[in-house]
Amino acid sequence: MSSLSGFQSETRKKTSKRDEAIRKKIESELSRKRTISTTQTQQRRRGNKASAQKGTVAALKPSPALTVPENITVAEASQLCAAKRTDCVLVVDDEEGLSGIFTAKDLAYRVTAEGLDPHLTPVHQIMTRHPMVTQDTTSATEALQLMVSRHFRHLPVCNEDGNVVGLLDITKVFHEALGKVERSSAASEQLFNAMAGVQSELGNVGSNPQAAAMLAWADKLRERTALPDLTTVMDSRTQPATVGPKTTVREVAKLMKERRTTAVCVMEGAATSPGMQTSSKVVGIFTSKDVVLRVIAAGLDSGRCSVVRVMTPHPDTAPPTLSVHEALKKMHNGHYLNLPVLEDDGRLVAIVDVLKLTYATLEQMNAVSAEQGVGNETDGGPMWGRFFDSIGHDDTESMLSGSHIPPDIRALQSNTSLSQLHSPRSEVHPNDSASVVDDESAVSYHNQKGTPSISAPPPVDDGTYVFKFRTPSGRTHRFQSRHDNVEHLREIVAGKLTTDPFFTDFKPTDSNVIPPDPIDFLLSYTDADGDTVLITSDHDVSDAVKIARSSGSDRVVLFVQGGKAWEDAGARDSEVKAAETAAAAIKEIREVEKQELPIPPVYVPPPPPLPQDQVLGIPKDLLLPASIGALAVVILGIFTVSRLSSSHY
Repeated sequence: MSSLSGFQSETRKKTSKRDEAIRKKIESELSRKRTISTTQTQQRRRGNKASAQKGTVAALKPSPALTVPENITVAEASQLCAAKRTDCVLVVDDEEGLSGIFTAKDLAYRVTAEGLDPHLTPVHQIMTRHPMVTQDTTSATEALQLMVSRHFRHLPVCNEDGNVVGLLDITKVFHEALGKVERSSAASEQLFNAMAGVQSELGNVGSNPQAAAMLAWADKLRERTALPDLTTVMDSRTQPATVGPKTTVREVAKLMKERRTTAVCVMEGAATSPGMQTSSKVVGIFTSKDVVLRVIAAGLDSGRCSVVRVMTPHPDTAPPTLSVHEALKKMHNGHYLNLPVLEDDGRLVAIVDVLKLTYATLEQMNAVSAEQGVGNETDGGPMWGRFFDSIGHDDTESMLSGSHIPPDIRALQSNTSLSQLHSPRSEVHPNDSASVVDDESAVSYHNQKGTPSISAPPPVDDGTYVFKFRTPSGRTHRFQSRHDNVEHLREIVAGKLTTDPFFTDFKPTDSNVIPPDPIDFLLSYTDADGDTVLITSDHDVSDAVKIARSSGSDRVVLFVQGGKAWEDAGARDSEVKAAETAAAAIKEIREVEKQELPIPPVYVPPPPPLPQDQVLGIPKDLLLPASIGALAVVILGIFTVSRLSSSHY
C-alpha cells in the first residue's frame, strides 16, 4: 500500500511540474507578445480610505478580479487564466463598464464542446452578459443569500462609483467560517458527553425531570450540530460521469455539458462510449479547469487529444462516511474542486464538488438557526450570515492565489485601490497583482501599524512604453506597446483606427471613390531637433522611446499619415478641425484658469509724514535768522578776498 501511495505521489508531482512548465511557457509568451495594452493610469488616490466596515461585502475581502476586453480571443483569455491561476474572468467593454463574465465551465461547455476554434472565437461570443453584481457596502449576509439562492459561485463586487473592485468566491469565503462550524460541533459533543456523565452519576433520570429535559436538549443540540457525511449530499446530481482513457477532450466536454458537471473520472478499461459506468478502477480525473490550462492554453486540438494525456492521474478519493467538513478541508488543502467518492470495494459512487458541499454546510447552519426561532433571522439574518459577518475584521492581509509575492510586499498590496480593475485594455501580467497598488494607502497603512514607511520602488522596464496618437476623426488614444516591435505597434494602431468613426461612418459621394483603408498609414514622430522621423523598423521605435525618456516625457506622441484615400475622404480637413477644436479648448481652459486665479495684493508702503513746521528740514522760526547769518558769512568772505587781492598789487 505504501509503494502504491508513493507511486501516486510521484505521479502527481510530475503532473504539477508539467502544469508549471505550461504556465512558464505561457508567461514567456505573454512577456513577448503584449496583446492587451494598458492605457489607464491611476486616477484616484485613497490614502485616507477607511477600513472595511464589519459585516459588509468588503469585510469578506473579495479576491482581485481578472478583467479582459471583449475583443480578446478565448485562447488569449485562457492563457491569462492559466498564468493567474484563476477560473473566472470579468469582461469589460470599450467604456470600461462590466459587460460579462465567464468561467472555466463556460469555456468547456461553449467552446470545446461546441468545437469552436479558441484562436478565432472572441470572449464576448461565449460570455454570460450583464451579470448580477453587488456593492462592497452591501451586507455580507444579503450578498451570500443571493449567491445561495441563485447558485452563484462567483459574484462581481463594485464600489459606489459602479467600478468593479473585486470578485466574491463563496467557496473561498466559506473556508474561513468552516473552523467555527467545527468548533460549535465539537462543543455540542463535549456538552452531551458531560451531560451523559452527569446521568451516570445521578442514576435513574426518570426520577429527575429537570435532568431528563437537559439531557434531551443536549442530545437535540448534538444532532443539529453534528457534522454530516458525504452520504447526505449524494443524489442523482452527484452520479459520476466516466470515460475511457482514449476518449477525446471534445467528447469529454460534450459529456460534461450533457451531465451538467465540471468533472469526469477516467476509468481503466471503461467502455469507449461516454457515460457508461463500469466496475473498473479510477485512474484519473479531468475537470473544466484542465480544459483551460492543459488544452486551450497549451494550444492542443481538443478533437484529437485523448483525455489520458491531460487528465490528473490517481486523484484523491474519499469514502462516503467522510464528513462534509473534512472533505472541504481535504479539497482546500489539495487545491482541487472535485472529489470522487469510492466505496470500500473501490466502486465509484459519486463525484462531489466544492460548491455542493458548501451549500450543504450552509443549509446545516440555517437548520441550527431555525431551531433558535424565527425572530433571530429578522434580527441578524441566518446563523451562517452571522458567521460571515464576523470574518476578517482585523485581518488586513490578502493573498492572491498563485502569486509569488513576499508577505511584506503582499501586505502593501492588500490596501490597494481597485478602481483600475475594469480597464478594457488592462493587461494582467503573469506575476502581477490584479489590482493597482495605491502608494499613499500603503504608506498610510504601515504608518498606522507603527512601521517605517516604504518608498515606492523604481519603475521596472517591462519592455513596454506609452504611446499616444490622434485619429482622423479627432479622437485621441493612449496605449502601451512594446518599445522594440514596430509590427506590434502598427497592429494596435490599426485596431484602434478600424473602430474610428472616420472609417466606420464613411459614406462615399461617388461610386468611384475608394473608401479609406485603416491599415494604409505611416507612423512618425518628432525628434529632439524638431524633425519628423518615419517609424519603419524596430530600431525606429526604440529611438523614439529613448528620445522621449531623455526629454523627461512619459509617452511618445505618434503622427498617423494616411494614404491618398484618406485625403480624398477629408482626413486632412478632419485633422485641421480637430486641431482647431483642441486649440480652442486649451485657450478656453487657460482663460478660465486665469480668471479663477486670485490676484495677489500689492503692498505699497505709505509715504512718511512731512513735518508741518519745517522747510527743507529747517524750522520756520529759524529760517529768517539762518538766512541772514548765511548772507553775512558770504559778504564777509567776499570782503576778505577783495582786501587780500588789493594788498597784493
